[in-house]
Amino acid sequence: MVYKLVGLLCLCLASAAAAQDSAAHSPVVTLYGKGGKADVLCTLPLTNSKGISFKNSDAKCPDDKAYFFSVARPADGMEIGLYDSETCDASAPYSSYKVTGHVEPGKSTRLLSVDAAGGVPAGKVIADSLAGNGNNKSGPLRGKVSCVTVSGAP
Repeated sequence: MVYKLVGLLCLCLASAAAAQDSAAHSPVVTLYGKGGKADVLCTLPLTNSKGISFKNSDAKCPDDKAYFFSVARPADGMEIGLYDSETCDASAPYSSYKVTGHVEPGKSTRLLSVDAAGGVPAGKVIADSLAGNGNNKSGPLRGKVSCVTVSGAP
């Protein structure tokens, strides 16, 4: 009986450690305010999502405050959308990005303006294997991010 309990405890600990290890290697996006790197607003795990609304979720990201972003541990093929609309509606200003190549394991992209995809042809690499993937030119997005979408996440 004692051996079964010890075995069960070891399985539980191994499972928890594997989940923790997976989270430590998963991609995340960090949003920053006007102050750049010194002004971290929030960090979101990049799992496939039709939309993480800052107003209608427990994302704990302040609405309409983000000016910059970076992606830690980006995966090739992953797409990230930053939207003014709280429903991730593309009729309002938005910028989307796609990871188009290998980024050294454990590395992050440099700090980019949330509007970095503005005026950039889809597929053109902006920085660190992060390419523009479309944008709505109806106005600037800076300081207006209300929703984030992710697809192609590992």
